[in-house]
Amino acid sequence: KKMFPPGRFFIVLVVKPNNLDCDPNEINEMNQESLQKQKHVTISVKTAITASQFYKAIGLTVGVFFGFCIGTILTYIIQWCCRKCGEENAVTERTPIVNADENDGCQAMETLDADKNFDRTRTPIYLSSLSLKREKKSDKNFKLYFKNLLAIAIFYGLPVLQLVIAYQKVLNITGNNDICYYNFACAYPWVGMSAFNNVFSNIGYMILGFLFLVIVYIREYIHRKQSTTDMTTGTKCCLPCIGMGSSSRNNSTKLYGIPQHYGLFYAMGLAMIMEGIMSACYHVCPTLSNFQYDTSFMYVMACLCILKIYQNRHPDITTKVHTYYLAMAVIIIVAVIGQLYSTLAFWVVFMCAYMTFSLRLSIEFYYKGRWEVRKLVIDCFHGRCCKTNLDGVRIDHKDRLCLLLIGNLFSFGISLYGVIKQPQSAAMVLLVALIFHLTLYCAFYIFMKLLQKKQTNGDTVRCVRCGEKIPWYTCLFILLAVIFWGLAIWMFVANLTSWQESPSGSREHNAECWFLGFYDKHDIWHFFSAISLFFSFMILLTFDDHDTVSKKSRDNIPVF
Repeated sequence: KKMFPPGRFFIVLVVKPNNLDCDPNEINEMNQESLQKQKHVTISVKTAITASQFYKAIGLTVGVFFGFCIGTILTYIIQWCCRKCGEENAVTERTPIVNADENDGCQAMETLDADKNFDRTRTPIYLSSLSLKREKKSDKNFKLYFKNLLAIAIFYGLPVLQLVIAYQKVLNITGNNDICYYNFACAYPWVGMSAFNNVFSNIGYMILGFLFLVIVYIREYIHRKQSTTDMTTGTKCCLPCIGMGSSSRNNSTKLYGIPQHYGLFYAMGLAMIMEGIMSACYHVCPTLSNFQYDTSFMYVMACLCILKIYQNRHPDITTKVHTYYLAMAVIIIVAVIGQLYSTLAFWVVFMCAYMTFSLRLSIEFYYKGRWEVRKLVIDCFHGRCCKTNLDGVRIDHKDRLCLLLIGNLFSFGISLYGVIKQPQSAAMVLLVALIFHLTLYCAFYIFMKLLQKKQTNGDTVRCVRCGEKIPWYTCLFILLAVIFWGLAIWMFVANLTSWQESPSGSREHNAECWFLGFYDKHDIWHFFSAISLFFSFMILLTFDDHDTVSKKSRDNIPVF
């Protein structure tokens, strides 16, 4: 190789005695005919993109994402200024915070605070019953999700980075391109990486994840500033984009709107950034064994989103930080075991464990933590079943029951699929399950917000759910998220590589570059999925911003 002039390349053809390297499943029969095979090889040399085209593709990508960030922040600031001007024009119409009714509300809150063991299974139940803890303390606890995730990301990410760099060095030294499953028809090497374009296309996750963190920080800053102003001037906050929760226990604005906790949002933004980094590490040398790096923070993001939706109406009974990350560790362990030992025995055990966990979680969700399986077993052992726990077993929440039935049916179906098909990648099965449950829960939450329900008690008709509205910009986020998720999935199913085949068989799926002569369809999947993730996060950040929620007393905000 050193004898050739710079800028040249050479091709070596190695003749193999059989096709086992190309097709490991082929039966090798030694006979006279097999020893006289002929192979015809055609070598095509095509001109790659020029350096200017290379840098143009990179610059355009960075420019578009940064332009998106600047436009988003400017839009957010303009919206805030418009609402601020509206507030100043209506300042004379503001009423003092404290009045007789609100004092009664504070006294009611103190009564509830004194008795936290109320019946959570009753119908209906309102947010004031599940937001009794001091918001400063709760906010500090939720910030631990971000801090712990930051430590986990460092300890998890550095060994991954070291490993994939070692893979790349081995490939560069040995020249064995069968180690990694690239799309060789669209792989541009640069800075020591064999497919720089596949690695660089993950920059969208990092930029938009950082943008989401900035938006959350601005939102939290405005909220805290407005809360301080309200406590000083004795006026109510009128900014829907801020929220009505107050960090002061004596401030009656605490009785209005959804409690504002931002710790989970910060964790979601960090998880999105880490997903970009881990996906980039995976694409340095994509293999089946490295795929877990690409999916680990997908699990984290999906579960954080589910947890955030649940937290909105259940701020006092959200799972603890260490319990959540322990559950994430169990999911990753299951994914690793399934990757190494994808046997019938594994999938049977997986099905039993998964369905047991799903049913246990369903009971916890339906009865809001007030019906304990462990206590039921002990009471039944002592013959006290009917006198204790079973008294709380009622079917009062048909909507909640319908959600759980659909979720458990899907859990059973995907577990049964694993037993029958025994897929090679358990990580993908787990990811599909989490995404389905997240989508189902998000749809359920939005449906319950919009639902109108009245309760008749004699001649009195009470509005149990008066139908909350969703802000117009949240509806826009939903539309954009659906569009970009659809485009992203369309690009994802292109299947440009396949681990289930030999390296040479995987190359049969390779395809030419699809955009700018630099990015293939999987790179476009990275772009579209990053954008759709950002819009999905914005949905969770804003769908309780409307005045029908932010200006409503927590005594009238239903829990579902």
